[in-house]
Amino acid sequence: MKLFRMLLLVGTPIIIGAFCIKPVYGNESIYQLHHLANQGNTDAQYNLGLMYYTGKEVPKDQSAAAYWFQKAAEKGCVDAAFNIGVLYEQGDGVKKNVNEAIKWYEMAANQNHDKAQFNLGHLFFDGYGVQRDEKKGFEWFQKAAELGNSQAQYRIACAYFEGKGTGKNGVKGMEWLNKAATNGNPDAISLLAIINK
Repeated sequence: MKLFRMLLLVGTPIIIGAFCIKPVYGNESIYQLHHLANQGNTDAQYNLGLMYYTGKEVPKDQSAAAYWFQKAAEKGCVDAAFNIGVLYEQGDGVKKNVNEAIKWYEMAANQNHDKAQFNLGHLFFDGYGVQRDEKKGFEWFQKAAELGNSQAQYRIACAYFEGKGTGKNGVKGMEWLNKAATNGNPDAISLLAIINK
């Protein structure tokens, strides 16, 4: 059975996604996937996490999802590290623990996972569960924005307009707002429409 990991498209604070494995139908295939996961196969662990999170082919079980995501993350799976971070941030399947979420987000963010970078930016910039640090939040938003994350591009634009976490700079704010709008960010598109009236 070939296994493939697919990036779980996740935005703060909701996980939305799907798993991508060679079709798994029936108990025998699920048994094989569990067997591979228990043998330490990272792709199997990650996919079981997604299956338990979404309730596809197995009963929905957030604790089991967290268990398998953490197993895969401990072996270096960047997407799993991001997902377990989201679960810790939300207290979904695990006890809510923002510091633990930050640990896993940082693991993924340091490997250029733009959504983890965005979530770190959100936590620090907005002081969500940690002491507010707009400068640090801006730095994480900047990294995600440079990787093309339109949410981060929008937040960077707003930060420049307001002078939060960085110096006030309307020109840079407009540059980032245009990038975010070009990348389809609805908030950036709306704000540009207002500005251009």
